[in-house]
Amino acid sequence: MKLLCVVEVNNRLLPTLSLLSRRGRKSTLRIVSMGNIPNTAVLLHQTAENVSGTTYKIFNNVETIFSRFINEGKATIRLKLPEVDLSIKADPLQLKCFLKTFASLLVKKDSSESKLPKLNSTSDRRLPPGQVKTKLVITKVSELPSSRYPITLTTLQINNVRLKTIDSRIYSLRVLKVLNISNNQITNLPKQLGFMNLKELYLADNRLGTAQNWNWVSFDMIQSSLQLLDLTNNQLKCLPVELGRFNSLVTLRLCNNRIVRLPPGIGKLKSLKNLSIANNRIEWLPSTFRSLRLTLFDISKNNFKQGNQRNTEFEIPSLAQLAASVFLDLNTRYSSKTLPPTLVSYLDCFTECECGRPTLSSRPFLLEEFEARRVCSSLVWDSALGINSTVGLHCCQPQCATDYFQALHRYMANPGYQSGISQELHVHQSTVSKTIDEVSDLIVQKVNV
Repeated sequence: MKLLCVVEVNNRLLPTLSLLSRRGRKSTLRIVSMGNIPNTAVLLHQTAENVSGTTYKIFNNVETIFSRFINEGKATIRLKLPEVDLSIKADPLQLKCFLKTFASLLVKKDSSESKLPKLNSTSDRRLPPGQVKTKLVITKVSELPSSRYPITLTTLQINNVRLKTIDSRIYSLRVLKVLNISNNQITNLPKQLGFMNLKELYLADNRLGTAQNWNWVSFDMIQSSLQLLDLTNNQLKCLPVELGRFNSLVTLRLCNNRIVRLPPGIGKLKSLKNLSIANNRIEWLPSTFRSLRLTLFDISKNNFKQGNQRNTEFEIPSLAQLAASVFLDLNTRYSSKTLPPTLVSYLDCFTECECGRPTLSSRPFLLEEFEARRVCSSLVWDSALGINSTVGLHCCQPQCATDYFQALHRYMANPGYQSGISQELHVHQSTVSKTIDEVSDLIVQKVNV
């Protein structure tokens, strides 16, 4: 049996011999059996400097075991020869299991009663559920653990310690649900974060905008489990399109950044209830935001453009865009398990044309005024601007834009016109998208061949 811990070896002859004190070092304690000979087990103490280790006899060589603070992961073994005290710091549960095994070796197997000191009774008891360490708050560098974090943690909060990356020891916390590492200097998040089953992730007041590394958002585990994501005040200029795959996300905070555009997939998150995008540089919202059903929507202090601005230039789609639109038209489900991550990210960039077809146009053909209060119960916005926000409408080909403007003109000319613009476009979809249909058929034929 072994124990990963920090051990400080204190020589009790220190005052008389004037020996230098030793600091605690990262160590491994092992209980090693010496063959089949009874009562010959030894305690092996290994460090990085002393790989071969130092052995201490166990049977009839332990004066006492101090375990008063074992619930805090601290204990001391006092040996007779040599006259040293082994001060141990480790995970409380692992330390208890180790000392329980260690104490069982103090008893001679053929004796009915032990004359040696036993481990305190508190160490043999299991911790009541109310005393299991499930939350740890760290606000100073000195409070960071020297060994592992308690494996029973469900909430971990590390603030104001100038972390530049996530401590790799955190990834071993299998039951961790809430991770708060706000107010640090983190610039990069490793992909291991995507394999954690977190429900809440607080990353506010860091420096994530300098690196723009979003590999961790591509993994299914974090996408399916995360319910709250706080990216406030991170100097972000853009967001990954994979955010549109966080289907369990309820709260998303993006305040105090430099974001100009939002991924269209955010508007398709059915579980999203609280969205804060205040104090950014957003010029318009994706048209998918019209289908949101929010409780709180904060859009204040942004750079929303005025509505009714038209873009007469139409971008000619590339062959890759046409092929991707054909694939999306088939309504085929895809994920990182079936497609390469780069291709998944590319497909997630697509938004919907007003006729219902997918499109990858970077600029909308029309900026339309949008009453954001229609999609939320509580709205925070700049009333002095005279409008709530602006949505960008995209089209897959020029004919779609023409039909939309004609339908909009009829709607504005006749207030009693109730059929709706989008419904009219869907009725004429077969004639509107004739060109793309021909290209789609050609691509499908090439694939079949």
